[in-house]
Amino acid sequence: MAHPISGTDVEAVIARAEFEAQLSAERAQATREHLRALTELHAVVAPSDSLEHGGAVPDAKHAGGGPAEGGEYGSPGFGLVLQYIVVGVMMSTMPGLTYGFFLGYLAVPGYVYTAASVTLTLPWSFKFVIGLISDTCPIRGLRRKPYMALGWALCALALVHMSAVSLPQPYWCVAPDGRYIKT
Repeated sequence: MAHPISGTDVEAVIARAEFEAQLSAERAQATREHLRALTELHAVVAPSDSLEHGGAVPDAKHAGGGPAEGGEYGSPGFGLVLQYIVVGVMMSTMPGLTYGFFLGYLAVPGYVYTAASVTLTLPWSFKFVIGLISDTCPIRGLRRKPYMALGWALCALALVHMSAVSLPQPYWCVAPDGRYIKT
């Protein structure tokens, strides 16, 4: 025997179905709008480690392509990769130069050489702190590019200063009478 359904029950079921359909349509519309906004935002904002824009929102000419998405310079992270390559070359070259200069040319004691070697690697030890500062304190809306440029400018100034300062005489080149010994 079939269970009788009253007209009120049918109307309640229909009303509930219409309500759920309306709610589902509203949710679908909200989801579409959200995805559209995310897509537009993604097209405008460069990746966070972009050397071109430092993670900041570029101007309108970059909204549809160009350097923000690779463009004329290739991958947006190319500068960051290039920096790590150059830093690797510098970090692997400096210990060899300091060894020859301090121990061979100047004949300093071992503790002086060790202090100089540790001093050279000190900035690399603060990489996390400098990265934290660059991520939390952008300069003119850019997070990495200005800090990288500042670091390389300081490195260039230090190298220019070192090349301009005259070196002391090596310990083995001066005879007891003060004349220069030629080998």
